[in-house]
Amino acid sequence: MAIALNESDLSFIRKNIENSDVLLQSDDPNDLIEALHDYTVDILIDGDVNDSVRTAEKIIDKLLND
Repeated sequence: MAIALNESDLSFIRKNIENSDVLLQSDDPNDLIEALHDYTVDILIDGDVNDSVRTAEKIIDKLLND
């Protein structure tokens, strides 16, 4: 993936997103964006806006704006 994510972002993705290695190697950033979105929705369904949601959203913003 040509998008420059910092080590903290990569660590978050590897820890929280299923199939993260495949998604990070994908030529289509939309695959990772969708996985991060699904991750946030799963947390938000429980009504909890926490730091994990905010972190995932910041990564999505980076991917969309790169």
